[in-house]
Amino acid sequence: MPTTTIGSYPQTTRIRVARAALRKGEIERADYVQRMRDEIAEVVALQEKLGIDVLVHGEPERNDMVQYFAEQLDGFFATENGWSSRTEAVVYVRRFSTAMSRGRMP
Repeated sequence: MPTTTIGSYPQTTRIRVARAALRKGEIERADYVQRMRDEIAEVVALQEKLGIDVLVHGEPERNDMVQYFAEQLDGFFATENGWSSRTEAVVYVRRFSTAMSRGRMP
């Protein structure tokens, strides 16, 4: 049975630093893209080393999942604190993550 991973890989410090530098105009887009390609190469090499059958690129270009999808939709824009609709008077903010102990589900 083939093995793979599901979801994004954790965002490394290098990814977060590169994203912030791009946003501040400290690096060019081409440099940012190259940094993401380097991250992808590392993720793929790790999967090959572990013997994973179906490789994924780890989605380094994705920030917060909700923000990422909002940025892909017409009529929405992302802010530092969440995302908003341009056409509605409603503001949606990112949900906070919660953690559960390994026990029974409520």
